[in-house]
Amino acid sequence: MTLEIFSPARLAASSGVRRKEMSLLLNQLMQGHNYSRGMRKVELKSKFFELSFNVVTMMIAGKRYYGDDVEDAEEARRVREVMKAGLELCATSNVGDYLPVLQWVDFQGLERKMKGLMKRMDEFLQGLVDGRRNLLSNAAATGISGTEKKTVIDNLLSLQHSEPEIYTDEIIKGIVLENAMNS
Repeated sequence: MTLEIFSPARLAASSGVRRKEMSLLLNQLMQGHNYSRGMRKVELKSKFFELSFNVVTMMIAGKRYYGDDVEDAEEARRVREVMKAGLELCATSNVGDYLPVLQWVDFQGLERKMKGLMKRMDEFLQGLVDGRRNLLSNAAATGISGTEKKTVIDNLLSLQHSEPEIYTDEIIKGIVLENAMNS
C-alpha cells in the first residue's frame, strides 16, 4: 500500500492539487481585500483548516467540500456536519472512563452518538467509493483514457481489481478514513 499510494512519485503527482488549492485560497483572500481601506485582520485558522481538508479530499476522492466552487453543496453540507459532530464527540469527556459502572448504561449517550456518526461516515465513504467506481467504469466503457489525475480511491480500486479478496470495500473505506484522519 505504501508503494502504491504514498510513494514519492504519487506524492509528486499530487503537487498540482496542493498548488491549485493554495491558489484558490490566495484568490479568495485577495478578492475579500479592499485596497482603499488599508490593512485589515484576516482570520486564517479556519481558512487553513479548509485548505488542508480540501487538499486531502481532492487527493483521496477528487472532490472539494469547502469554498465557492463546490460541486454538490448538499453533500458538502452533510460532510461538514459529520466532521463537526466527530470533533464534538472527540472533545466530550466520557464520565464512564472514570466510573466504569456508567459504561454499561451509556450514561451520556456517547456510544449511541458514536454509532450513529460511524454509520453516517460509512455511508459517506461507500458513496465516495461507489462514485469513483462508476466514474472509472463509465470512462472505461466509453474508451476515455485514464489521463485524468488518479485519486487514492482510484488506486485502491485498481488494486481491488487485481486482488479483490484483499482489497474489499471495507478495507478501502478503512484506508481512506485512516488516510484522511492522519493527513
